[in-house]
Amino acid sequence: MKIIGGHEVLTTIEELVDPKHTALVMIDVQQDFTEPGMLTNAIWGEDAALMKAALPNIATAIKYARRAGVLPIFVQHTVKSDHITHSPVRIRNLTRELTVPDMKYGCIENTPGWQLCGEITPLPTEVVVRKGRASAFVGTDLDLILNMYDRKTIVLTGFLTNGCVLATTQGAISRDYYTVIATDCIATSQPDAHAAVLRYYELRHDTVTLPVLNRVWAAKA
Repeated sequence: MKIIGGHEVLTTIEELVDPKHTALVMIDVQQDFTEPGMLTNAIWGEDAALMKAALPNIATAIKYARRAGVLPIFVQHTVKSDHITHSPVRIRNLTRELTVPDMKYGCIENTPGWQLCGEITPLPTEVVVRKGRASAFVGTDLDLILNMYDRKTIVLTGFLTNGCVLATTQGAISRDYYTVIATDCIATSQPDAHAAVLRYYELRHDTVTLPVLNRVWAAKA
């Protein structure tokens, strides 16, 4: 910890991810992102291999968090079946790269693809936050929940590196949360986009790997 401008600032990774003030946030770890199907094929024309490959690491991070007393928060992207949750701006953003004008949406509430992946199942007492925009802070009670549990650091995992993880990172920083990205627990379907945004994270934000989280959290468990 350092005193900078009269403020106590956490600086080491041990301080940043101390379990007593840290939440592990899983962004959109849902079957529409990890299984070949409507969402992956409609948007990118690629398979879900990279997201699916990240699942074991995310599941391991959850195990480490529970053992150390870190607060797990599961974020679930949710689209209403009548698409009332979308706006013209949102639709334009989602369809601008498609060759077909009528996008078929993913993460529709109560469909198989909307469900969290089996490896990422929350316990009955754990927090699930449903969101309708890229940032997990927009239109949700995530900020309230973090304050209720007195959390000042969030460790981010999930999908997509260049989409909802990025938007949530920016939302967290603007709300004065220490934000740490678990770089081996995030993924997208586009390797070039993943590499570019990962470089941005490493330049501008705190990052961590699963082995380091395990070391720090195991010491506190």
